[in-house]
Amino acid sequence: MTRSRKTGSTIILATLVGMLAAVWLFFAPPQLLGSTTYTATDGNSMEPMFHKGDLAMTRPASSYHVGEVVLYISPTLHRPVLHRIIAIQNGHYFFKGDNNSFVDPGYATRSELSGRLWLHLGGGGKVLSWMGKPSHAAVIAALATMLLALTGAGTARRRRRRGRRGNSALVTPAPAQSSNGLPRWLHKPRKTTDNIIAGGALALGLVLLAIGFGSPLRSTAPVNAYSQNGSFSYSAKVLHSDPAYPTGNVSTGQPLFLNDFKDATLSFAYQFQSHLKHSVKGTIAMSALLTSDSTWHRTVTIAPARHFTGDLAVTSGVVDLNELRSLLTKLGQDSGDVAASYSVTLQPVVTVAGIVNGKHVSDTFSPTLPFSVTNSIAKLNVAGPATLPGASYQTESPASAQASALDPTKQGTIPGSAPHFLTVARYSLPVSDVRGLGLGLLGLVCLILLLKPLKPKREVWSAERRVAFRYGSVVVDVVSLAATGQETAVQDFENLALMARYLERPIYKAVGDGIETYAVEDGGRLYVFRRPESNEPEHVEPAATLPPEPQAQRPRRHLRIAGAAITLVALITVGTAFTAATVVPSSNVGASTHASSASQLAPSGCTGQIDHVIVLPSGGQSQTISTSNNLIVGSSGDDSVVAENGYNCFIGGGPKSGNSDRFTGGYGNGSQCIVAASTKSSHIKNCSIVSRTP
Repeated sequence: MTRSRKTGSTIILATLVGMLAAVWLFFAPPQLLGSTTYTATDGNSMEPMFHKGDLAMTRPASSYHVGEVVLYISPTLHRPVLHRIIAIQNGHYFFKGDNNSFVDPGYATRSELSGRLWLHLGGGGKVLSWMGKPSHAAVIAALATMLLALTGAGTARRRRRRGRRGNSALVTPAPAQSSNGLPRWLHKPRKTTDNIIAGGALALGLVLLAIGFGSPLRSTAPVNAYSQNGSFSYSAKVLHSDPAYPTGNVSTGQPLFLNDFKDATLSFAYQFQSHLKHSVKGTIAMSALLTSDSTWHRTVTIAPARHFTGDLAVTSGVVDLNELRSLLTKLGQDSGDVAASYSVTLQPVVTVAGIVNGKHVSDTFSPTLPFSVTNSIAKLNVAGPATLPGASYQTESPASAQASALDPTKQGTIPGSAPHFLTVARYSLPVSDVRGLGLGLLGLVCLILLLKPLKPKREVWSAERRVAFRYGSVVVDVVSLAATGQETAVQDFENLALMARYLERPIYKAVGDGIETYAVEDGGRLYVFRRPESNEPEHVEPAATLPPEPQAQRPRRHLRIAGAAITLVALITVGTAFTAATVVPSSNVGASTHASSASQLAPSGCTGQIDHVIVLPSGGQSQTISTSNNLIVGSSGDDSVVAENGYNCFIGGGPKSGNSDRFTGGYGNGSQCIVAASTKSSHIKNCSIVSRTP
């Protein structure tokens, strides 16, 4: 090859490498030195533009404007969200989903913007997420290797050039045993593509197996096993008719005008819930803490501690409002501020212990319910959710905040097991995936070894045959060359091949007495080149006297290109598998964490006010409920419920036939019942049956 041709090839190669590097940096994710973020959307807040499972490709921008769809890290959810910019104020970006009726909580700063929408592929997120799984990426890599091996990619190696023209040994296959006596299979393997892939896969697979099987599959971790639920309630009867209380009773959530009441009943219902087998018992008590701005405080016992067994417990006590009013008046006179406001915090204390799923548990549940009290009125003082500065968005309503305070809940955990993860840098993989990757790589090595016999055999030619082919000549083996007496010795075989091309004659080859003789005949004269016969005879495949024409190689080259492309895809997907936590994040488009209120859970047959939900334990049992405004959900057994105060809505359970549910409501409270068709009407007292279910 001339110097100009070498320079041209170098320029072309450098250009291709530069183009590939540019494409890689443009399309690759940031974890692989790129700048494009791939996001699989999850939700419906951007419909009809985006649907669940779509793929959004975002890229950083120098500036962002109103109306653009941008991927940002939500300051409240702490997750990536793909929404549209609706306002920019003082460097603060406010977002909203196209299908949402509210603005995203909070705002994002410039540093929290990941990129602007560049490309959108419907359903592409599902495909990329599937390819990003380690097991799937291993399958793709195995298919790519199979294609490369079957097409013979990497097996065509350049043969060594002769050290000197006309004096090189024949190129023959490696002998079964070398001069040092070692078997052929103990020799260092050739550096072919498949051998390099197999070696790398073997080394990495052994490392992953050593790490994976050296670590436990699961580790000890706390798991949610039970919940403790409470329900505050209070009631009082007016001393005289008052338009503020048309029913003559105050219900939970309403303020109490102290002059209208003599006393009030404060109650707290406790329920231990778990889907696991459990048995618990404990104590329940309730007290009130009265405090002032001057840090004066007094603790009053509402209900002393008492023991209970089972999942349910109720405690209650009566507060003398006249005594409370007198105390506040005396405090105002002593402090000089008659109109001072005080706070009363109702605090039950539940200690519970027992066995849950064979594990011992011991926990305390101590929620609080704050009141603001003056010498004329007492009312709930539940603080609403803090409003983040910036856009106006839909927050939790005061009614929802009050419902959360009246019905507190607490999750409990027991020791359990969870998948064990291995962390490399800042990426984590479960041990099961590490083991699977190791086994998959060893399987890939076995596949390469099994496919080796299917690869096309290498055709080995002698140096003379290669020279003859280069000049377009044919070497013909003959038994002997007749002596004509007219012979002309040629200096080397290359000159003989040049003469054969010029004369358009074949080259004859004869072997005798340890001498290889090549000759070209012209007009009765032989032009001869002789060389000593090699100790290792030349090997040529019987079916291939001539190498295939260049055109015959094109289909195989195309397959090799396809195999290389699939290999590149496999490398990308394997890289994606190790960076899936951020390369293909869940955008959580449309995710919502708003809790449903008790009234939203009630069926249409319950027309009264619902503040609490009480789920009766399975198996059926007798239960007395002192709170009001309850949705009471029956169990699969026969329930016997007595609701003493206020409005209640009872939903019966039990079998379809022979149902023996019993419900007794407070007289004149207008309770409603939804019961089975087989429930006897005589079992339902002080409750109107609004419907019967099959």
